[in-house]
Amino acid sequence: MIETRSTTSPSSRSGATPRTLTRSERVASNNYRRSTLGRSLDDVGFSHCSFSEQVQRIAELLYAGQRDVVLLVIDRSRLTHEVRVENLDGGEHLFPHIYGPLLVAGRCSGAGSAI
Repeated sequence: MIETRSTTSPSSRSGATPRTLTRSERVASNNYRRSTLGRSLDDVGFSHCSFSEQVQRIAELLYAGQRDVVLLVIDRSRLTHEVRVENLDGGEHLFPHIYGPLLVAGRCSGAGSAI
């Protein structure tokens, strides 16, 4: 998840990004290569993230009933790959997408925080 501390428009958001993942995915590698449930970065081309105000809705929609989901808060200023704020499904909500693997160490907080 990319959490923003800014009150600017979605296209100019910066700061930190929240990301949900399972505990086993987090522990498996510092080089996180998942896009979303059941899909890899190689399958999709980017990792799905959310802004802080989107996390609860996405957690309820996609992760309901899962017991090992954790929340990462990603420091966007420390990412080495492009982040695009976009909607690729034709809806009205914009989401941040990271176009490359996420190196978790030193770029995220909240690793292991259950949601």
